[in-house]
Amino acid sequence: MVFIFNNNEFNSIKSMEGYVMDWNTILYIGVGLMVSGFGLFLYSEMKIREIDRKIAENDRFINAMLRQKKYTLKEAREELQK
Repeated sequence: MVFIFNNNEFNSIKSMEGYVMDWNTILYIGVGLMVSGFGLFLYSEMKIREIDRKIAENDRFINAMLRQKKYTLKEAREELQK
């Protein structure tokens, strides 16, 4: 197929520049997605670290109870559930 534009149709296409996507907008959207992705990655790593710290704190507490009262692990769990 061959499209033949007369001069008036070509000028009307050029006048629609406001409707054409600007490459800078695409660039800014991409940079924004990368920065927000990196921010979410940092946030998830901080939350993983927080969860690890809570697990370690609970393990230390359970080990301290086992050492102090000479409980078995089963007895210690039963007492914690009370």
